[in-house]
Amino acid sequence: MHFEGNQLDVEIFRYVYAQGEKAGHAALRALLIDQLTERFGPLPEAARGQIQQAGPEVLAHWGRRVLSAASLDDVLASAP
Repeated sequence: MHFEGNQLDVEIFRYVYAQGEKAGHAALRALLIDQLTERFGPLPEAARGQIQQAGPEVLAHWGRRVLSAASLDDVLASAP
């Protein structure tokens, strides 16, 4: 991320960028929860908590694992 401008412009850019990043991560989490629920049924609260704490790289990895994993534990126990 690089942006040229005066200090106020830079701060506004950083804020907007951070908000977009948060929204993107939230959408990734929601999609993963939907995929896991569709594949394995209702998710336990512990699994939902694990998903909420995961970073974007882990969420993307789990999203790929949904396609081949035999169980919810197979997805959430794997690491990138």
